[in-house]
Amino acid sequence: MGLDRLAINQLLSATSAAWVAVLILALFVVRLWSGAPAVLDKWLAWRAAKAAERAAYWDRLLAEIRRLDERCDHLQREVDACREREGEWMRRAISAEAFQLGEGEALQKAQRIVSRERQIDADKKKGETK
Repeated sequence: MGLDRLAINQLLSATSAAWVAVLILALFVVRLWSGAPAVLDKWLAWRAAKAAERAAYWDRLLAEIRRLDERCDHLQREVDACREREGEWMRRAISAEAFQLGEGEALQKAQRIVSRERQIDADKKKGETK
């Protein structure tokens, strides 16, 4: 019985427990080390997917910026053309208004001349009848 007790004491000693813990830790490290490439591959694939997602996002943003820039350019050309048409119509309107004003002034001047002549004729007739 003494031998059994001695064997059990050696089995359950702190030294044996430490070696068992080191052995378990070594097995754990070996297991992790053998799975590390798979984990690393997954991590690298995840990073590549994130980078592709970011690149796609920036590509979409750049495409949208280009589209909006082209739209702004188109609208600016439309505004410029509209301003040119407006300027042409204003020139035509001012020309027509100037013509009308000139014609009105000429007609008024002609009417004044006609009125003076009538007045002179009327004064002559008055002078003859007296």
